[in-house]
Amino acid sequence: MSPHVIIFADRAPDGRHRFGSKINSIRYTYSAGAFKIASVLRQSGFSVLVVYSCLNLSFSAITKIINDNSKNLLWVGISTSLLQAHATDYTPYREKWRSEENYFVDPSLLFQTVFNSKRVTFQMPWADIEIEMISKLLAQFKIPLLLGGSHVTQVINGGMKKLHFNTHIIRGNAESYIKEFTLMLAKNREYTPSYVNNNSSYDEKEFKHSTIVWEKSDFIDSDDWLPIEIARGCAFNCSYCNYEHKGRFDLYKNSTILRNELIRNYEVFGIKKYLLVDDLYNDSKEKVRILYDEVWSKLPFKVEWTSYMRLDMFWADPESIDIIKASGAKYGTFGIETLHNTAGKRVGKGLGKNRILETLINLKERWGDDVLTSGQFIAGLPDEPIEHIQETIDWSLKTDLLHSVSWNPLYLFPALTTWRHDETASRLSANSSHYGIKWTGKVWTNNMGLTFSKCDTILGEYYKKNQHFRIHFGNYADLRVAGLSHQEIVPFSKIAIEQLPLEKLASAGAIITSTADGIRVKMDVRPQAIDVATLPYPGFPTDLLPMVIALNAIADGHSLVTENVFESRFMFVNELSRLGAQVSVDGHHASITGVEELSGAPVEAHDIRAGAGLILAALVAEGETTVDQAFHVDRGYPNFAEQLQSLGAQVTRE
Repeated sequence: MSPHVIIFADRAPDGRHRFGSKINSIRYTYSAGAFKIASVLRQSGFSVLVVYSCLNLSFSAITKIINDNSKNLLWVGISTSLLQAHATDYTPYREKWRSEENYFVDPSLLFQTVFNSKRVTFQMPWADIEIEMISKLLAQFKIPLLLGGSHVTQVINGGMKKLHFNTHIIRGNAESYIKEFTLMLAKNREYTPSYVNNNSSYDEKEFKHSTIVWEKSDFIDSDDWLPIEIARGCAFNCSYCNYEHKGRFDLYKNSTILRNELIRNYEVFGIKKYLLVDDLYNDSKEKVRILYDEVWSKLPFKVEWTSYMRLDMFWADPESIDIIKASGAKYGTFGIETLHNTAGKRVGKGLGKNRILETLINLKERWGDDVLTSGQFIAGLPDEPIEHIQETIDWSLKTDLLHSVSWNPLYLFPALTTWRHDETASRLSANSSHYGIKWTGKVWTNNMGLTFSKCDTILGEYYKKNQHFRIHFGNYADLRVAGLSHQEIVPFSKIAIEQLPLEKLASAGAIITSTADGIRVKMDVRPQAIDVATLPYPGFPTDLLPMVIALNAIADGHSLVTENVFESRFMFVNELSRLGAQVSVDGHHASITGVEELSGAPVEAHDIRAGAGLILAALVAEGETTVDQAFHVDRGYPNFAEQLQSLGAQVTRE
């Protein structure tokens, strides 16, 4: 049956180049909103297709999906939640998306931008032109396009300069409105396009008894970490936040409903791992104990989960530390924001430095590495001088009380640019003068003389130095889906990236010793095959994957190499096979069976890393190998031939 509704959704890749520090993050987990809407409609008898990883699809693919499913189609939606990327130049991706004749476009094109703090905006890769192209396509079938999700306010506030008349904006809790809208279209295909619908009709009773009902068509795997909504609202009422449900901590789901939802997911899909998309898990003492007593402890299987957490509640309720660990917590992110007492109180974070550190010490003693923790900080809050920000940055580089630390400059927007700013603007934006903040156009200056640009420059030095595992609970789940165990993730927060390849080399049989000015590597025997999975920083670097495959090609045993970062990394495998390597590729996995000896042959280097890998393979091949297009290698490895010659290799340039 063709669907009544199609919803496009994704979690945008995070590609930031900040002052020489490159942070690329691939997303594997789902966002909740699109599937919650799908569940509401499916329970009302509608067929819903959620197209996830939509940023991988070109406009040609979008066109084919809509054309092939237009018969019963009532509306098409785009979920803006988590669809924003962190790049300043979206042109390469957008031009490819519009013109690509094939169905797929590589979202890593978003990684090719240079971060410029003066021009940074978090945008959806699909913007004015892209949304209009989809809207015009749908208008041919008299099918409306709906934009919803957590970032739809950005669209209203000027993130897009214009919207096609066939595009609807849906704000607020969309479940009830979308259900009514869909029922209306099912009865009468004629509709009046409306620019903005502000919906708040999803009441507390409905939420408390709601679930996300996953279906086979959602392609759920037992290793997935599924998002699940336990509560709505945030107990904090921070002055820099514009969240419409801040200050709420009493709206959480019925325990029996939640427990049955978890059991169904386990029985149907084998799911035991979750991202809790609550704004805060431990809003109150009562909530923590109800969830443990009536949900987690009564499940016939053990769960693992990640979530945002309240640090101040651990100080007020130390007993909850052990309860939350027993409930299945594996990763918790704290919005600490500042260690400056006056600044913290001013914005609604009044725990204070001494109690923050006391609580972190208590958590470290009782959780150890069983539950990982991260802290988020903001530079630019009112009343915090630049010297104190730098002092906290220095502390965050050295502390072992958190497994991860991340910093961001304060994000503010003039209140008058905010649609219905009386409802959506933060207090810092709506009442800037009260906090000593002045505006010059859209540029703010706080009462310490700091601006967004100044704060971002300060943080640039932090990103240069920081070796912590800079993730939050969602990225932790991404890494688990990618194949890492909890125990494998723990060391990332304690070692520099350069150690990971050396550890793999040692596993292959190399003897590695440190010297005063470097390292010495020795191997007198045939290497042992090693399994490797590339990951964003600080995981195993994708740039070394061709070298690993070259090593495994002559290693003793069978190996599996998984590429999680760069889609086209295996292109050189055909060239390596010319030398006699036994490599088979399936998706983003390469299966290698080592042979005792390779044979020389003409090969071609397609890029920097592939060329280097082929040259290393040629060095252990019998006979002569000619590597064509070797100029690629020079771009990444200057004087490569000369350096190899110094090690005794027989290499010549022609």
